[in-house]
Amino acid sequence: MKKTMFTGFVITVIIIVIIFYLIVNIKQPYITCSVNHVDDLGIKYNEVVKSQFSSKSISKIEIVRVISLPDRYNSETNVNAINYALKRSYKYLGKDVKFSTNDNEVTMKISTIKNLPIILNNMEFYDQNGLGIKIDTNTKSSESANLKIGDKYSEGEYIVFMKGYGYSCK
Repeated sequence: MKKTMFTGFVITVIIIVIIFYLIVNIKQPYITCSVNHVDDLGIKYNEVVKSQFSSKSISKIEIVRVISLPDRYNSETNVNAINYALKRSYKYLGKDVKFSTNDNEVTMKISTIKNLPIILNNMEFYDQNGLGIKIDTNTKSSESANLKIGDKYSEGEYIVFMKGYGYSCK
């Protein structure tokens, strides 16, 4: 009788441990936030940020940023200059960032699990006898949202944080 009770107890403990393990390690769905902006020069800026959470902290970040130039700035030189500026600014992410260009657009895709800061909404375009771009790389700036793997947020706190920088989330 004691052996049967002990076996039942061991099986119950094993099942509880398995259930606990599954609950702790189930990946949370992504929270997707986006921002669409057209500046004074007519440059369209679309960005989608997908963040995955595990144990109330960011475990993966995916970003797609598309910059579309209006006809008056649509030139290979401007597209290449923007592409070059983005490559230099995000070089520290290595192979986690990819770039592509077409006629009037530059697309940047980031997919990372590295614990490095990523600065969002940190670009400004200006026209001084030609198109120029300013990319703020100051991670302490209150003007730009900064994310990195391991940042502690509940899903609600994260959504409030992103909305504070003009993103809409779902």
